[in-house]
This record gives sequence, structure tokens and C-alpha cells, in this order.
Amino acid sequence: MAAVVQSVAGATEPQIEKTTGLPQITVLYDRAKIAAYGMNIEDINRTVRTAFAGETAGVVFENERKFDMVVRLDSTSRSSIDDVRDLFVALPNGNQVPLSQLADISFREGPAQISREEGRRRIVVGFNVRNRDVRSVVEEIQEKLTAANILPDGYYYTYGGTFENLQKASARLLVAVPGALALIFMLLYFTFRSVKESILIFTAIPMSAIGGVFALLLRGCLSVSPPAWASLPCSGLRY
Repeated sequence: MAAVVQSVAGATEPQIEKTTGLPQITVLYDRAKIAAYGMNIEDINRTVRTAFAGETAGVVFENERKFDMVVRLDSTSRSSIDDVRDLFVALPNGNQVPLSQLADISFREGPAQISREEGRRRIVVGFNVRNRDVRSVVEEIQEKLTAANILPDGYYYTYGGTFENLQKASARLLVAVPGALALIFMLLYFTFRSVKESILIFTAIPMSAIGGVFALLLRGCLSVSPPAWASLPCSGLRY
């Protein structure tokens, strides 16, 4: 996705949300050994969970208040991966074996964060827009991503940032502008009591819009060179 975005003229180097890179302790059980000892994974998981996360063993009452009594290892005994390897697990015959004899325990790279939006997981690919308008950049990115067919089934793109604001503003203007023009015509008609005169004056509105564009050109707000707001974060992809 980042390569596709970067290939579009006007889009800056994308910033990809970091989702991996957090080391975590992984316990991979040897099911054959566990079966040979006559054990099951549920009991081993309960032992590991009790030792490191804590498990409720009872209830303590203090006057009218009730507290759970949680059992787990001391903080000095659950500070490293060796503590996980050396954790003793009880066998059905009453003996104990270290967890390292029943599972492969190692550090592996896991997710650094899992971001969600509206109950769904999402990853953000953000970028700025320079020397082009936001709409044309996003439309070209949409075409290239659709042609590339990168995402598997069940995944989809959404486009946010300034492009999302532009879409919302355009939808509001589709309602506000015709309403405002209709209200202006009604006021003109109530003032002059003549449809002909109202239409004659009403035709000046497009000319005033053209004059506003020329005024912006004179001030330098509309020019071929990139305006000041072109360097602001303009758009982003989420999937």
C-alpha cells in the first residue's frame, strides 16, 4: 500500500502505523510429552495463569466490604523468561516437572498495538499532499489500489483526513447552496413583486462568484504554486 501511495504524484512519503515489533514470551506446548505425562493443556494453562497473572483463591471480608484473595508468584519470581521456564507444574501422580520440559518457551515478535475503530481493527497509512489537490490524488490512489488488488477477502479501504472532510463539506453544500439560492430568489420576489425583475437581479449572483475567484487570484490564494495549506496532513488510508 505504501509503495502504491508513494508512486502517485503529489503524495509524500507515507507514514505507516507500527503494529508489530513488541517482544513477548511465547509458550509452545509439546502435546506428545504432555500426553505422555498424562496431563492436559487446560491444567497447565491454569498453573501458568495463576503463577504470573493471578487467580482468585477465595474471598476476604473486611467489615461490610468484600475483596477477592488472589494467589500468584512473588514479583521477584516472575520477572524474566527463566522464571517461566523454571515454573514447576504438578503431575497427576503428585510429582512436579518444570514447564521447560513440556513446552518450548522463547521470545517472539508480537503485535505492538491493535487499533480499532467502530469495533473493527484498522491500520493507518498517512501521507500529505503537495502541489496537487486532495481529490485528484485520492482518486488516483483509489484506482491504483483497486487495480493492485492487495487486500485479502474481508478487508477494505476507507479514506479519511482532509479528503473525508471535503466529502462531508461537499455533501452539505449540495443542500445548503440550492437552499440559499432559493431563499435569495424568494426575498427578491417579495421585495420587487416581479418575477422578471427578480430573475434579472438573480443573474448577478454567478457574476459575483466569478468576481470572488478573481479576488482570490489577485490575493495569491489561488495560484499554480502550492498554497500554504498544501503541507498540512491532508489524507490517509485505513484498512
